[in-house]
Amino acid sequence: MYSSIDYLFEELPSPLFCLPAEIRNQIYEYVVLVETDPIHIQADGMMKVAALVSTCRQIRSEAYGFIMRAVSDRRTKIVGQVRDYNIKPLLATLSRLAEQTGVDRSDLASRTKVNLVGALDVGNLREWVEGNLRDKHQVPLFEFDRPILPEFEKALLFDGLMSVKHAIMSHRAMGAVGGQAEWARLTRELLDELDKRNFNVVPPRHREQSVEELLEAVVQTIAVWGETMLEFSRQSFEWLVELGPHGRDATRQKIRQPLVMIYLYQTEVRRVLRQMEEQQQQQQQ
Repeated sequence: MYSSIDYLFEELPSPLFCLPAEIRNQIYEYVVLVETDPIHIQADGMMKVAALVSTCRQIRSEAYGFIMRAVSDRRTKIVGQVRDYNIKPLLATLSRLAEQTGVDRSDLASRTKVNLVGALDVGNLREWVEGNLRDKHQVPLFEFDRPILPEFEKALLFDGLMSVKHAIMSHRAMGAVGGQAEWARLTRELLDELDKRNFNVVPPRHREQSVEELLEAVVQTIAVWGETMLEFSRQSFEWLVELGPHGRDATRQKIRQPLVMIYLYQTEVRRVLRQMEEQQQQQQQ
């Protein structure tokens, strides 16, 4: 016995299923090609598909092959959202797509551009970078939006002399040549100098810290100021106009000072490392 409104809640078959399968396939192909390039992978690892494809289970099933075909096409770009620098959901999704399509995951990764969202989680960032250092194919760094400010072009989280990656590599290399104490001295000097100028981002207890704690402190310092630079470069044109010339210059200068100090620190560590490597080679001859 139906009430007067029960019919509103009945599931009626979609008119789409009244069409021949060939026509439905043409619709799926068009929708997938138009709305699935680039392919969007959300921060939780779920693929963002066209609204039509997510309507019901049958449509998802029928359109699945077209989505996989789009993934397999090397011309199809992929945009992966990474929240709080947690790369694991994106890597898991790329692995799953590689398994489903037979496409090598490195090929999918080469077509993937990362969109960083959320807050800076230094633990996630360090895990990402160290994973890349262990196996760059399994944990790639991906392509992501670069800063638009010319004076900060060398201040990147993943690449170059001022990066978190370079800091970790330098620490390991100094340890390999017996230079851990010298690395710790230079690192304490950097952190103390940042403290004096109120640019510190970690508690000022560097002289009592172990080498591992020093590494964590300098990674966090580089990450925070690198992220600050990236955030400034992402700001809208309207926001920069509102700051006015004086405000823009003051903000640039505030970011530039610690970045210059980090650059000089990384340069000095590299110089000392080369010197110690040369001495080690001479001793071995």
